[in-house]
Amino acid sequence: MSPTEEETRRHIHRVQHLMYKLTHILQDRCEKHDQSKLEEPEKSGFEAMDNEPFYPYGSPEYFEKLERYRPILDHHYKHNSHHPEHYAGFIGEMDLIDMLEMLCDWAARRDGLSVDETITLLEQQSARFQMPPILSSILLNTLKRHLANEFYDAPKTADPQTIQAETIATGTLRPEGRGALAKTEHKTGVQPKAESESKPEEKPVQEEKDEFDGLFSKNSIDLSALKEFGL
Repeated sequence: MSPTEEETRRHIHRVQHLMYKLTHILQDRCEKHDQSKLEEPEKSGFEAMDNEPFYPYGSPEYFEKLERYRPILDHHYKHNSHHPEHYAGFIGEMDLIDMLEMLCDWAARRDGLSVDETITLLEQQSARFQMPPILSSILLNTLKRHLANEFYDAPKTADPQTIQAETIATGTLRPEGRGALAKTEHKTGVQPKAESESKPEEKPVQEEKDEFDGLFSKNSIDLSALKEFGL
C-alpha cells in the first residue's frame, strides 16, 4: 500500500467517524423531538391552544394568539433548539443539526402537506426570521433532493432524479404522486384546467431544465419562481 493510499484510507476513516457522530446526534434528536409537549406545563397549554380556532399563518389573529400563549411557547422554545426563538440571535445562532430538525418540523406541520405548501411556508418563515437568501436556497435544495418522495407520496423505490426530470418535462407533479394535494385543490377552489383549453407554448425540455437549474446557481433565489415547475 502506497503512502498516498494509506493516508486516503485514514482520511476516509476520520470522515466516517465524524459523520457517524453527527448521525447519532440526529438519531437522538429524532427520538426527543417535541417531547416537552407531552409534559406539563406544555401539555395542557397546547391542548388549550388547539381548542381555539386555527387562524391563517401570519394573520393578525395568528400572532395575537401566539402572544396570549407566550409563556407556553417560551417554555417550548427554551427546551427545543430546533426553533430559531431558542436563541437570542435567532437563525444566526443555530447549527446545522438545528436546521435539519427545523426543516423537518416545518415540512411535517400537518398530514398531507404538499410541496407547494411547504415552499410557501419556507418563504414565510424565511421572511419572518430574516433568513439570508443563500440559506433559504440550501434548505430548499435539501427539501427537493432528499425529502421530495415524502411529498410526492411516491413509492420509496422511486428515483428522485426521475421524479425531478418528469416534473421539469411536464411542469406538474405526477398524478399518481399528488396524494392529498388533489383533494386540497378542490377544497381551495383551484380547479384543473379543461383539456379543451388552449395551452401556452411549451419550452423545449432542455431549455426549461437550464432555466430550472439556473434558479439554484445564484446566491439569491426567488422561491416563488419554483412554483411554475410544480415544486
